[in-house]
Amino acid sequence: MDQIKIGGFIAELRKEKGLTQKQLAEQIGVSDKAVSKWECGNGLPELSCIPVLCRALGIDMNELLSGERLAGESYSKKVEENMMTLMKETEEQKKKNKNAWTTVLLSLIGVLAAFLVSNAFPLVNGGFSLWVFIDLPTLLMLVIPTVLLLVASGHGKAFLQAFTMLGNKKNYTLEQRKRSRLALKLVSDTVLVLGILTVVFGWIYICYSSSEEGLTMYGILTDTIVAVLGFVYGAAAYLLLLPVRIRLEDAEE
Repeated sequence: MDQIKIGGFIAELRKEKGLTQKQLAEQIGVSDKAVSKWECGNGLPELSCIPVLCRALGIDMNELLSGERLAGESYSKKVEENMMTLMKETEEQKKKNKNAWTTVLLSLIGVLAAFLVSNAFPLVNGGFSLWVFIDLPTLLMLVIPTVLLLVASGHGKAFLQAFTMLGNKKNYTLEQRKRSRLALKLVSDTVLVLGILTVVFGWIYICYSSSEEGLTMYGILTDTIVAVLGFVYGAAAYLLLLPVRIRLEDAEE
């Protein structure tokens, strides 16, 4: 479909109605950035928005997808063309989603395989193992409070839905996407703050222990590494969730 033609058509009809981009956006339940994006030809309205947009502009779906007003034989011809185009684009999108999930799955399998190999076959001299980076108590200090906060705030379901939305955003409303993005932000900020707090409390413990118990340099170094791991876990979780948040933000526009 010609996105530029459709965008120009939307802008033309909006101006005929005497509406600003913000006013039109409020009528159909999207942001004014979304309307601007459509009118610039940088994207098309989602399927769930099209009926409301058509009512607001006084046209039908076929005319919107054609980017012009239609009548008579041209209307019937465009109906068939638009249906074929929609079916083709839907099929292509399904293939893209399938390929994306396959890539993610293979990447996870690769990371897991590398982790298992590194621990099953450590270097003979001064053997290195990734287990040195795994501290269960520190992980639990990040995971348990975050899960409790999600449950207490009622965002647990929204957080899980965020990942299913990556495969098919059109099955969810704008409000559901906003809640999922908020849940992701809540988790990202929480784990990052908890990671910083583990470093702070870890250093307080190290300073107290070194003065009271006379820790050796090795003991101080070990406790420091454990304290810093909390921030590393929090920062890693924050960065892993960031692409998902960005994709949901793009979907709202």
